[in-house]
Amino acid sequence: MTGEFDTPTIGEASIPKFEYDRFNLPKNIELDVYLAPHDTSFDLPENLHEIIGSADIVVIETEGGHKATEINVLTSLSNGDVNASNVFKKYRQYWKNPLWKNRFYEALYGTGVTIVVPDIEIDDPITQKTREVVRRITHVIQEPNYFTAVAMTAETLKERLRLLKLRDQHILETVTTDIQTAIEESDILTAKIATREKVSVVMFYGGLHESLFDALALKALDEDTSTISKHDELAVQMVLKDIYDKYLRGEKIQPIEYARYGLETILHLINQVSPNRDGDKPSQSWVNDIYVSVNSLTSGKQINEYRNKALDTLRSLTKIGSSSSS
Repeated sequence: MTGEFDTPTIGEASIPKFEYDRFNLPKNIELDVYLAPHDTSFDLPENLHEIIGSADIVVIETEGGHKATEINVLTSLSNGDVNASNVFKKYRQYWKNPLWKNRFYEALYGTGVTIVVPDIEIDDPITQKTREVVRRITHVIQEPNYFTAVAMTAETLKERLRLLKLRDQHILETVTTDIQTAIEESDILTAKIATREKVSVVMFYGGLHESLFDALALKALDEDTSTISKHDELAVQMVLKDIYDKYLRGEKIQPIEYARYGLETILHLINQVSPNRDGDKPSQSWVNDIYVSVNSLTSGKQINEYRNKALDTLRSLTKIGSSSSS
């Protein structure tokens, strides 16, 4: 099974096209993949401490970081190092997602689990190119015409999809290798493998990366000593994820899907703008255009979801407008 092959189905879902010959699943592992946003404490399972505490290895998403530093600090936390805990408390105010990290790190503290960080690092070309795309997206908020801003955002989609796939391919190759290395470097885990006892691995990634589960599950069919389970109860629906899934399976992406992606991205962008923040702020003229976009690009169940997002956006725009005029 090599290269980017076309296999019709696994059940009802076609297989994402990765280079499967470049990674192999370790033997005798029991891998649980938790898919959810990394925004608030509610994006983590209620029994998080129990999940981490009963695992042998924890895999964490850390895009664009310093791998060695991340592993050292998180391992110190896992080993119950008070100094590491104090460092995290000191810098908590600077975290982008403090509520999520605070709960996750508290659950990790003192468990003794092995940490695996398979993601791309800060100096990786994929990281740099992804940041360039993000910068292009965030700059559209300066555009006076809303529909032009949506079109400009949609134009970045092909490059974003390509980079997402490269990142996921990297993760698949690295996570399988790093899990195998962690097992080989641990006498306890090596003994488990020798007695055919399962090594428990839990993996926490954003819902956008469900394709990682699909690809690893496919490998588990070849490596029948290992099992892969998915937990996506806390995942949220995203237009980008639906489009990315189609992209990975070689399906055609329709023009209206590009437009929906542009709409969703713009709504997200506006809701990230603080009313009190200096710098780029969206135009008040966008208000009516947002409603036009919602009504023209969505239907059925989707329309209520987008209308709710649009209402949140209008509230943000109102606050931003009031702040600008004061």
